Amino acid sequence: LRLAGEASDHLVAMAQALLSDAASRSERGRRRVTMDLVARGAVALVLPGDAPDRVAFGQMDAVPVEGDVLGLRRAVANVLENAAKYSDDVIDVEVYETDEGATVSVSDRGRGIHPDDLAVVLDEGERGRLADPRDGGNGIGLASVRRIAAQHGGTVRISSELGVGTTVRLTIPRADDEVTPSE
Repeated sequence: LRLAGEASDHLVAMAQALLSDAASRSERGRRRVTMDLVARGAVALVLPGDAPDRVAFGQMDAVPVEGDVLGLRRAVANVLENAAKYSDDVIDVEVYETDEGATVSVSDRGRGIHPDDLAVVLDEGERGRLADPRDGGNGIGLASVRRIAAQHGGTVRISSELGVGTTVRLTIPRADDEVTPSE
């Protein structure tokens, strides 16, 4: 069962990478959505049965953004997958507004990321020195999160303390409140 789980994780990661590349070529899927719904959808996708035991929802503001909803959900899902993989404890999820836009914050209480790796873990193929080959993954998850954020004019910030945990903040600019007429 463990090997089957690892194989399915690998297939999901490959499919996500392919979908990410395909989505980046198209703007057709862009629409208005609130980031709290994106985050809740990602939790339901990654931890469907475990969510009540594994996720603690904090502040969940309905901050509107405009973008590729599937891509945004995939970005949050990648962050959640890492949190679930590297921590057995509760994962804290929050959505709130900052001066930069809508921020989804995902915090775990896992092993953390080595300080020297914080600058590179968002690069494709980089997993960090504390990653174990048995963990699964291939270093594309966080790189795709950064790519999706950039496609939306957003940012990804990671803070971590060894043995305490990691917080990833994905921020996407807030959608204008004006409704544009359809063409």
